[in-house]
Amino acid sequence: MIRVGRYTAALLLLTVGVLLFLDLSMHTYFLSVMFKWWPMLLIVFGCEFLFAAMRSRNEPSRLRIDFGSLFFSALLAVVVVAATQTSLLAPLINQFGVAVSDESGSTFGKETVHIPLRDDTESIIITNENGDVTLQSGDVAAIEIRATVMVSGDDEHARRIADESTIAYEGERTLQITAQGKDYKVLGLKRKPRMNLDITVPRTSDADKELRAMNGSISVSNIIGSVKADTVNGKATVRHIDGSVELHSVNGSLTAEEITGDVKMDTINGKITGTRLRGSVSAHTTNGAISLQEVAKAVHADTTSGGIYVSSGTVGGDWKLQTTIGSVELKVPENGDYRVEGKTKLGSAKTNLPLAATKRAISGTIGRGTYQINVDASGSIAINKTQ
Repeated sequence: MIRVGRYTAALLLLTVGVLLFLDLSMHTYFLSVMFKWWPMLLIVFGCEFLFAAMRSRNEPSRLRIDFGSLFFSALLAVVVVAATQTSLLAPLINQFGVAVSDESGSTFGKETVHIPLRDDTESIIITNENGDVTLQSGDVAAIEIRATVMVSGDDEHARRIADESTIAYEGERTLQITAQGKDYKVLGLKRKPRMNLDITVPRTSDADKELRAMNGSISVSNIIGSVKADTVNGKATVRHIDGSVELHSVNGSLTAEEITGDVKMDTINGKITGTRLRGSVSAHTTNGAISLQEVAKAVHADTTSGGIYVSSGTVGGDWKLQTTIGSVELKVPENGDYRVEGKTKLGSAKTNLPLAATKRAISGTIGRGTYQINVDASGSIAINKTQ
């Protein structure tokens, strides 16, 4: 008897193990790419079945599908991913009806919540597991939260769910604010109302801000102090921040503008945009382009699939730019102090600066060569002077 599926199951476990090891040791995101290419498993299984059928064409009754091995390997793969990279499963959880909701149904505006802010508060953590979060500073004496609740169903039932959905807060030095939507059911499926939060903090507050959202976007503007934003199934945008910024997203783009401190942006499946960044910049995306303009210090940008564009009137730190599948375009000052080492595997290499260019490489020194610019791409590379 020939059991079909054992090699497919073994290959699945081997792939998950290798990619997980690479992600944990090299801070990459290959597992997320594997999730996008899951239909390849069907192709592998089909090839295994076809090969087995050819081997036993004289005795087709010997073929059996090894459901046990396939089920065990799939279950083990899901458990491993759930234990190590929970954020990758969030879109699947949302898709299959566990605590899901969207912007359909009835909409209710709740009364503004006022939260006193102590002078010794060092950090503010805002969590919303289903909805958008907008944060800005203003001329207010306390934190003000305006919540909009969206509930599916008839008006009376929706009103009751909205009334029972609240904003909870606790802590002094670390103030934690949480949107608590009241669970309900529609056609037997558990749902959670969507709560979009609009939050204003006192303009002089320099407490660090951390925002966490799921199935929603995050927007932050005009804030003093560091900002950290983490969202699943939504974009994150920060503007005019007097401090450092750290942005993370699964299935969402990231944007940072007018930031005085260091910036770190990391997304799975989304583009990254940065403008007028005065600190060092770290930008990583699995599937998306990276665009940075007017960066003052060091830059580290890499993407698995997408192009990289960097334009700046100054080079004030080392630049390292890498794309596995894509092109790189740089615009740098003609009068600066930097060394260039750029190479492409498949594309062309072009420059209008006084640098040495071959068919697939660019190298040379401008000024004293204080800083290093390294470029590695599979597509074309272009290093030209800023206008």
